[in-house]
Formats: sequence, structure tokens, C-alpha cells
Amino acid sequence: MADHYGVAAPWHLRVVGDLRRQGHQARLLVIDDLADRDLAADLLVDQNWLRSDGLQLYKQRVPKSCRCLLGPHYALIGDEFAMLHKILPSRIAPLQKLLIFFGGADPGNISELCLRALLEPSPLPIKIDVVLGPSNIHRQRLEHLTRAHPQVRLHGPQPSLVGLIAQADLAIGAGGVTSWERACLGLPALMSSLASNQDAVIRQLSQAGAAVDLGPAAQLSAKTVRGTVQQLLNGTLDLLALSSRARTITDGLGTRRVVAAMLGPRLPISVRKAEAADEAIWLHWANDSESRAASFSHDPISPQQHHLWFSTRLMDPATQLLIAHTADGLPLGSVRFEQISGGAHGTQWLVSLALEPACRGHGLAASMLMEAIATLRQYSDGCGELVAEVKPSNLASISLFEKAGFKACAPRRSKALCFQRTII
Repeated sequence: MADHYGVAAPWHLRVVGDLRRQGHQARLLVIDDLADRDLAADLLVDQNWLRSDGLQLYKQRVPKSCRCLLGPHYALIGDEFAMLHKILPSRIAPLQKLLIFFGGADPGNISELCLRALLEPSPLPIKIDVVLGPSNIHRQRLEHLTRAHPQVRLHGPQPSLVGLIAQADLAIGAGGVTSWERACLGLPALMSSLASNQDAVIRQLSQAGAAVDLGPAAQLSAKTVRGTVQQLLNGTLDLLALSSRARTITDGLGTRRVVAAMLGPRLPISVRKAEAADEAIWLHWANDSESRAASFSHDPISPQQHHLWFSTRLMDPATQLLIAHTADGLPLGSVRFEQISGGAHGTQWLVSLALEPACRGHGLAASMLMEAIATLRQYSDGCGELVAEVKPSNLASISLFEKAGFKACAPRRSKALCFQRTII
């Protein structure tokens, strides 16, 4: 693994080349968020990229064989966040508790600026947790400031912020990896960049409606901080809407996805019926660039369109939405069966599927499809036909359906190949 702005393709090639000459089957994972130099990666991860043009920028910098995993879907955060993402209830209370954290050092002491904004000239009616990193040299100043304010608690370095994030209603902080930890648990944030490489993250989260951009820390004022918090207290800014949007940014499973991309997912594969909580990941798979290219419509799907479609299909007995997952619960992809008509062997079901991008290249699609067909038998008494429509250029899907026992049949629409098989 390489995670350093100062190294590029020549260093990567030398290190990996040495390992391969020694007989090792070496593969290189590169973590980056600049896309400003050539990278000899087998797998590239940029958890900070939310823009749609990210893939094109990186494709100019990596080998054609490199798989690019871009965005907070692959955020490298702890499993404890994924566990709480599933069970933590949505925030329904007004703003009562606020968390301040500006990284390990906070050299400009932005924590104190924010704290004074909330306490002076009179304290706002909220409880405040302040976390000071291991390199923070301002603890004595903050202890003196907060001595007369029992609603403020100072914390030293924490092994994880998961507990404090789960308990808070709002955060004030910078644009580092904590951005994804907060988003995973639906914690909205007022964000101020400590360095230029945080600007894009903060801007994109703000545009997504998951955070409020306060601008660079060097230009931040106490008036701006206090005014924004007061807007959240009086309802001028919708705290719950910010929380809801933040929660859709990442589910906390990014680390497991990256591991699966490098080593292959844990087997066996199982299939379950989709639930309302699967809406965001289903949309992520549907809007993946390779999925859109293979689709008969290349237009990206908006969250509003998807919400209406997904919620309707979940309640429709003529549609079966299934999620494939590994033994440890990592979602691998989606399979949809939709009734289209009666057939010679019973009901006809139109089948479509999407595979998690991180898990492509490990031969999972056929197993996923066969498990889904086995599950469909439970809802169809084992009768009926499956129909698949594929673009002629989609060689991978053609091969997949042929391996799954589908045979070519008369096309149902122009510019499409059609395959079918019985469910049994």
C-alpha cells in the first residue's frame, strides 16, 4: 500500500517490481486525493472524491488495468461506524449537544475560537464536548476558559470518536477523515478547512446538503460560528434535513470494500430481500459509471426519482428486489425480478443485476445470480421463465447469462439481445 503525496509511478514500479522479481504476486493499493501525478496502481482509492469527473481525471494517471474506487462509499473508517449506522435512530430532538474537534494538532486553536463563539457574550443553551488531539498545545487555555462553564467537557485524545459522534446533534470541525465518520452516523457539521486539500471535501458536502461550509479556518470569525449555530437553534437552518442527507453519504463499509477489492470477498454468498435501508446503496450501484454504460439509458438517476421507484417497488408483489451479501454481511450487489407477462412455463420475470464495483473481477456475478434465482423459487412455486435483455456490446453480461443457463431468444426491443431460461 502507498499513501504519500511525495511518491509516484517510478517509486511504485520499483518497489512492486522488486517484489515480483522475488516471486511474489504483488499488487499495489494507492491512496490519493490529488490526481496530480502518474500512479502505477493496481487499485486506487480516493475516498474524498464526490465529483462525477473524478474517474476521467484518474484514468489519465493510472494504468488501464487499475480499478478506481472513488468517493466516501470507500471511506476508510472503523467497523464500529458501520455497526452503528445500521441501528442508530434518526435524530429527532432539537439541537442540544455539540461536538468540536479540529484534528490532532489544531495549531491555529480554532477550537477556542468556536468555543468562545458559543459562550460569549452569553452561553448558548447547548452542551458542548471538545476533543483535543495528541499534539494540541492549547489545553491549558481551554481549561481556563471552560472552568466556569459546566456545560462544556474537554476530552483528551480518543481511540475513536464514535461514542461522542453518536451522542451529538451537531459538530464543528475540519475536512479530514472525521468528515466521513460524522456523515456515516448522520451527524451534520459546520466545517472549516485547515488546509487547501480539505476545501473540495467541504465544498462537496455542503453542496450535497450534508454540511455547512464556514470557509477557511484562517478567515473564520466567532460571529460566523455563533450566527450559524443560532440559525440551527431557531430553525432557520434545518438540522434534521442536514442529518438525513449526511447519513446517505457513506454506510461505513468502505474499509471492507477495499479489502474485498484486493483480496476477494469472503464466501459464501447469500441473498435476502431488500429493505428500505438499502435505498442508498441500490442507487449507488445503479449510478455507477459501468452500470450506466451497460444500461439502455445512460442518464444518471436522481435521488428523488430513485426514492419514488424504490419505495414503490418494495411494496409491489410483482417485483422482487434482492440484495446479495457475503458471510460477514458486506453487500455485493442487487438482483431485480419484475413480472412482465404470462409465459409458456408460467409467469415471465425480467431479470437485471448490478455488482458492487469493488467486487468486480472475482467471478461473483454468476454465483450471485444463481443464488437469487434459488431465492425467487420461494416466491414463484418454482414455475415461470426468466428473461434478460442485454446490449450487444455488453459481452460480460452475455457471458454471465449464458453460463447461468439462459438461451438466446427473439428480442423484445430493438438494439437488444434477449435471453431466457426456466426458473427450475
